[in-house]
Amino acid sequence: NVNKTKHKKDYKMKKITGKTLVALGYKPGKWFGAAIEEANRLNLEGDALKVYLDDLDFAAQIKVS
Repeated sequence: NVNKTKHKKDYKMKKITGKTLVALGYKPGKWFGAAIEEANRLNLEGDALKVYLDDLDFAAQIKVS
């Protein structure tokens, strides 16, 4: 059982943070919090993360306040 637990830990996704999004070129905004939470919940990474964030970033830019 100990080996199985350790094995699962090795494949745990890296947590996405605001620094992750900034490093990817996104401008911080009100949408960051929800985007980070959802990206971590869905374990997004790579191209899937970029597509998700691009859609949110675009929506945040055109949203009328």
